[in-house]
Amino acid sequence: MLIKLPSSSDSKESDVTPESIYLSRRTLLGGSLAGLAVTALPRWASAADASRYADVEPGKAPGWFADKLPSTKWQAVNVKDEAITPFKDATHYNNFYEFGTDKGDPAKNAGSLQTEPWSVVIDGEVGKPGRY
Repeated sequence: MLIKLPSSSDSKESDVTPESIYLSRRTLLGGSLAGLAVTALPRWASAADASRYADVEPGKAPGWFADKLPSTKWQAVNVKDEAITPFKDATHYNNFYEFGTDKGDPAKNAGSLQTEPWSVVIDGEVGKPGRY
């Protein structure tokens, strides 16, 4: 039988973290996350000023880019000597085996799934608890 004798340098689990810090760990984590957010906020707020095109409204492409886009040929998606996957195969292939064991079964059987009486309950420490 192996008998382990603790040495004087071994600490108990209760000695590692003071109980007051352990009980207020959410406050501690929240404070540290708030500190990170405050330090990141100035960088995030000034990101909108970094646009190279002053006359282009944010979220829109510059005119020269919009002109070239229709004539662009997307070579990156087409591997040499390989056919492009047919649209039906690309949109009907999936791995949801709840509707069948074949790859095509979910596309055929998912239409009959009734989701109306289902709901999701959000509760606990959340901003908007409820049943949705």
